[in-house]
Amino acid sequence: MIAGTMPKWQQYGHRAPLVIVALFGAFMWWGFHTAPSHQSHGRSGFATICLIVLGLSLIGGVLWFWKRLIKEFNYDGRTFTFNTLARPEMQVQDLSAMEEVGQWKGRGGPLGFA
Repeated sequence: MIAGTMPKWQQYGHRAPLVIVALFGAFMWWGFHTAPSHQSHGRSGFATICLIVLGLSLIGGVLWFWKRLIKEFNYDGRTFTFNTLARPEMQVQDLSAMEEVGQWKGRGGPLGFA
């Protein structure tokens, strides 16, 4: 049986990009509202739309990554039970859907399982 849990500090570290995107959006909103009003507004609408699309795509990318990042798992040789950062409920995967389970190693030693 193989089981593991991602440390809390690592879970919070993977949530940091969303905080950065939120802060970036807040600063952009503040910048648009404190800019002098005598500037031309010809391209500000286009810039606003581009920033909204950029922000939504960044948030979507972070959520896509969280759906694939396993927070806790249990492998008993037949089934793989896990939950991700995006979904707190446990999910079950059959052995036929997996290719191989092995130890994931880095420079400092074992990092987890792949």
